[in-house]
Amino acid sequence: MGEVYGTAAAEVGRLGSVARYKRLRAIAAKERLDLNHWRDRQRAEGMLFAEAACTVKAATTFDEAMAAALRRTKTLAFSEEDKANAARVIMSERPDLVREAYGSRIEPSDDDVTTLMLSEAVNDELKHIDVFRADRLGEATRRAVARNPKLAKRDYGTRKVK
Repeated sequence: MGEVYGTAAAEVGRLGSVARYKRLRAIAAKERLDLNHWRDRQRAEGMLFAEAACTVKAATTFDEAMAAALRRTKTLAFSEEDKANAARVIMSERPDLVREAYGSRIEPSDDDVTTLMLSEAVNDELKHIDVFRADRLGEATRRAVARNPKLAKRDYGTRKVK
């Protein structure tokens, strides 16, 4: 196959190797699964990782560790809670496979909070403005800022003149 590019390269990275990429396609062809459908893909990847019978500690990728953690529970239908519990297992046993922010409660920055508050204030103002008014959004923004000037952004990233 040689080098892979684009989405194939991303999939190789997620699966761990070109050999696994090829094996996944062989499994899908044998089992008549369509990898474009997420249920079929999930089943084919489960079969791929089950072949290796890898443990969480021996996994080389997050997806492989996830499959191993889910196999431990012997659950046939994986709910979001099952996946979250499996991700916690991976985090405790193989933190190197988990992105830094996974599962953490990252505090939003002041800019994010201000933007959210402005958005909510504008949505409130939109309720009181005629739907057919051409400058409806602009008017709602002006009203929201007039009611609470602290929501107005002062620095839009332009160069400041001294």
